[in-house]
Amino acid sequence: MLRLKAIRIYKTKIRIVKKSNLVSNHHINYRFWSKKNGIDKPRV
Repeated sequence: MLRLKAIRIYKTKIRIVKKSNLVSNHHINYRFWSKKNGIDKPRV
């Protein structure tokens, strides 16, 4: 019982982390490109 619950929580955590990683990667890329192009603030 406990194990199944833990696995489910773990999976949802991974999903959340993946989503947030995608968002932060997008943010970092935007910062990088805007710096290259001389734009200060990244738009999201």
